[in-house]
Amino acid sequence: MVDANGAYDLDAALELCRGLADFNVLCVEQPITYRDTAAMAQLREKSPVPLMADQMVENVADAVRVGQLKAADMVSLKLTKMGSVAECLRVAHVCAAMDLGVHLGGCAAPGIVDSAITRLALSTPEIGVYAEAGESRALLDDQVSGVVFTGSFATSDGRPGLGGVAPQFAA
Repeated sequence: MVDANGAYDLDAALELCRGLADFNVLCVEQPITYRDTAAMAQLREKSPVPLMADQMVENVADAVRVGQLKAADMVSLKLTKMGSVAECLRVAHVCAAMDLGVHLGGCAAPGIVDSAITRLALSTPEIGVYAEAGESRALLDDQVSGVVFTGSFATSDGRPGLGGVAPQFAA
């Protein structure tokens, strides 16, 4: 996966995608600014590499627009971007109905967010095999995790809810 973060115009993005075609990349993530869904659709028509919409999809309406315009092959859901597990589920269902792949993206956030991401990925069939979790591992003294990391794999700690350890409060 190559994340372009919306840095290219249509012509440069097409040149990038053509240049990456022989490298068997999974996709190019958000090559064109998130405000230009029409240009993403034009790029998708010509790109030899699958495209992932990221910042341009923050809710169900955005996912519908991307699907209707055929502006991407897959969508990256982010719990912190969408605001709730429920909205991520709604968008995942809409994407699946519109034949868009679903990727679950991560972000730098406390372990409780990684726990929610991991549980969402494990319990939602629409989410493909690619999900990002683990950036919380870089935080110092994170109080709640709920995720067990083994190498590059993450799974639930098996506790109810979001898991993790309840914070200890002083008396």
